Amino acid sequence: MQLTKINELNDNTAAPDLSNFIDTELPLTDFQFEEGMHEAKNLQKRTWATYYGRSVWIEWKDIPEGSAIRPDDAQILWRIRLLTDLLRSVKPDSFRAALCLGYIKTADADGATRFGVVFEGPSPTQSKIATLRELLSQTPKPSLSARVVLCAVLARCVHSLHAVNWLHKALQADNIIFFSSSGSLDLDAPFVSGFDLSRPSNMDQWTEKPGFEPAKDIYRHPNAQSSQTDGSYRKLYIYSLGIVMTEIAR
Repeated sequence: MQLTKINELNDNTAAPDLSNFIDTELPLTDFQFEEGMHEAKNLQKRTWATYYGRSVWIEWKDIPEGSAIRPDDAQILWRIRLLTDLLRSVKPDSFRAALCLGYIKTADADGATRFGVVFEGPSPTQSKIATLRELLSQTPKPSLSARVVLCAVLARCVHSLHAVNWLHKALQADNIIFFSSSGSLDLDAPFVSGFDLSRPSNMDQWTEKPGFEPAKDIYRHPNAQSSQTDGSYRKLYIYSLGIVMTEIAR
């Protein structure tokens, strides 16, 4: 269903028809934040909140410094709506995206709209989120067999995203997360996050170049960093998967 709807979008259309997509905006007033944490000056990559008694986290859309795209650009709204529609739909387990509830909006200091994608947080028995980077910094490292299983799960995840014509564009160790319970992590159940640069693969005009961040650029194919591509976007992000697998294997 999602694949069909995305393919129906015209990649030459400046304003695609989103009438077949559900608007999943959630009222900001329905969320309880720690004091001031939803204000633009305090926004972190992930902000925790409570939504109708449920623990949720919000991933905010980051606008790289110097970008020609403003936070309230209509293009971002279209992409956020498509993304949340995709992440809320019924997905195979291999997709490895946390349950998405919708998106919220807040205003920055200049009055421009900032978007945040809302995900359901860990269950009461899973008290925290750990990233792959944090996991790999621990000693001793997980067993080789556990890391092989993790690589296989991530490969299936990337395949599932590409199967519905969606490019993640930011696959890296900080965007692979685990829910922790009693201090232990389930390595065969990672979740992929960090969708703020993602887009449908057939909407080239929605490409957004990330800011200059050397620590993150190592995950990006050289052609992706230089904006030189032959249109075969999938192989650029399989490169990112390869870098992540190399980190896991070390």
